[in-house]
Amino acid sequence: MDRDGHQGSERHYRGGYTSYSSLRTLHRISSTFGRLETWIDGHVQHFAQFLQLEPSKKLSMTDCWINVMPEGTSHWPHMHPISTISGTYYVQTPASSSGLRFE
Repeated sequence: MDRDGHQGSERHYRGGYTSYSSLRTLHRISSTFGRLETWIDGHVQHFAQFLQLEPSKKLSMTDCWINVMPEGTSHWPHMHPISTISGTYYVQTPASSSGLRFE
C-alpha cells in the first residue's frame, strides 16, 4: 500500500515512513482519522478562543498524515506557513523520547 509514500520515504525519510507526499488527507478517506479529526476539533476551537482568534473564522483540518519513526529516526525542522494552528498526535512513544518542540 502507498508505493509512492514508501519510495519518497526511502529517499527523504531514512529509517522511517511518512505519508505526507502521497496520503495527506487521511481524515477524509479513513473513518479512523475522521474520528480523530472530530475528537481534535473541539480542542482546536477551544484553543482558538483562548488565543482570541476571530470568532467568524471556522477552523478546520486541512491536512492529516502519518509518520512512523523507529528508534534513531528524527523529523527535520520545518514550518507550516499557511496554517493557523498546527499540532501533532502521538499514538505511542518510548519513555526516553525527546519532547516536541514548537518555535
